[in-house]
Amino acid sequence: MTLDEETIDLINDFIRETETSLESIDESIFNLRQYVFAIPDDFEFDMFITHFRGLNVPLYLESIQSINRVVHTIKGISAFIDLNILNAYCHTAEELTLDLSNGKVFLNKDAYEIIELLPIILNRFIENIKEVYNDKEINVKKEIESIKNCRKKLILLMGKEKIHFDELSGKDMGRVRDSRKALKVTIDFDQYNKLVNQFQAFSQDSLSLINNSELASHITSEISNGFTEHLDGLIMSAQSKIILSRYPRIVTDLGSSMDKDINFLVPRNDAMAAPDVWDKCHNALVHIVRNAVDHGVESKDDRKKIGKTPDGTIEMSIYEDFKNIYISINDDGAGIDAEKVSEIALSKGIISKNELDNMTKTEKQKLIFKPGFSTKENATEVSGRGVGMDAVHKEIEINLNGKIILESSIGVGTSILLEIPKNETLSECIVFGDDKHTYAIPVVEGIEFLECNPKYVNSVLKKSTIYTEGNMELPIIDLFKHIHKDEYKDNKIDFLPIIKIGIGKNSYGIVVPRIKGHERINIDRRKNIKKAVLDEGVVFGYGLTDPITIILDLDYISNLF
Repeated sequence: MTLDEETIDLINDFIRETETSLESIDESIFNLRQYVFAIPDDFEFDMFITHFRGLNVPLYLESIQSINRVVHTIKGISAFIDLNILNAYCHTAEELTLDLSNGKVFLNKDAYEIIELLPIILNRFIENIKEVYNDKEINVKKEIESIKNCRKKLILLMGKEKIHFDELSGKDMGRVRDSRKALKVTIDFDQYNKLVNQFQAFSQDSLSLINNSELASHITSEISNGFTEHLDGLIMSAQSKIILSRYPRIVTDLGSSMDKDINFLVPRNDAMAAPDVWDKCHNALVHIVRNAVDHGVESKDDRKKIGKTPDGTIEMSIYEDFKNIYISINDDGAGIDAEKVSEIALSKGIISKNELDNMTKTEKQKLIFKPGFSTKENATEVSGRGVGMDAVHKEIEINLNGKIILESSIGVGTSILLEIPKNETLSECIVFGDDKHTYAIPVVEGIEFLECNPKYVNSVLKKSTIYTEGNMELPIIDLFKHIHKDEYKDNKIDFLPIIKIGIGKNSYGIVVPRIKGHERINIDRRKNIKKAVLDEGVVFGYGLTDPITIILDLDYISNLF
């Protein structure tokens, strides 16, 4: 059936609103985990209601009702635009969420698993509707039957009893039902960032007082390291909760609904990013992870046929350098067939034949990120992505000004690397200078300190200087003489500190007046705080210290050699 433009517009509006609604109920689903009641063999309602008194009833009701509102809205609109299978699923789910909010049944493990699957299954509908503007290809008979059976079982257990929430309000609130269950937490990003900034300001003020005291240098260094370790621990503890509370659930639940066994691993999680970074790129990561499960990792039977283990693997690694956060998502699935992808893009008018003829394999594979790219074909025939991946491009490359790097081999798997620039970040820095100027550089791999003994300083063709102590042949530069030519034109580098940067043949050294210490600094790279009396290119950003510290760009410095 051909749809008119008005209907297509209605469906597109419905898709956008539903995607927003589904994002909003994640927190409610997390909140409900603490209300799961393990049913004992000798279940009695009076015993159950005694345990229920230990709960935060208003939070429970608000959480379940917010989920119910989303399901009810989707049900109503889906009926209006003839998405009948989606309507049937939402109608069945709403019966359960209504019974839970009215006290007719309680939340057991089976009911919670059904609620936890709601956004996963509803997103399956949305992704299919985006392609074909109907839901006829979605089969949720098993899921609907599961909801009905769960509801019948709970109603049978409750008998004629009912939970009267108004009688429970005001009781001893806040106790967790089953202490054996691990809770997933949500984080107020604004409050968390405020806490981090307050701790950083306190540590910087304290260190300034300590450095001006007469304490021995090893004691001040030990105190400084203690502050840094505590701040790092504060950041990393929150980051681990953010990562581990979101994506394993997506992999487990979506994989289970598709009869796939998939392991989700985080082999590396050591980037010091503020939580709002994860909040901003969460939408992109959800699309990538869901697509890795849905279209990347093969079914158990298909994997066995080609000699792979029945269970697949998705890995998320998070790391950083002084300029960027890197998030890589790797799967060991089917890979992306560049020719299939380019054929579909060509047929949909996303690219022209001339453009296609000049594309590399990787460029063809990256067409999956183009707006409008999708496929009606079975994922194993196209060997990969398509659904919703244009959102990844929008979030990372447009909203966050980052890069997407893709590598994929048919039958081996796909690797997607997100490179996200740090506009404002906490970085470990080396602070140096004299009484007139203070600068800092971010700590990178291979940094060490030397003393510039003049007997090892050699000039090469009067253009460059090499430091040759031991087996070393280290190019060096008097940094202050370079960036302040008039002030330091008569400067001598004898016995001044050298900061050696890098490893092996790519290493170099900068001679500075004095090393003032290490400090974890909040760096703003937007360069709108103050203007340094320096070349624009040498300024990496500004440390939000008192007074403000100018952070120098290591890329600029390395290009001087």
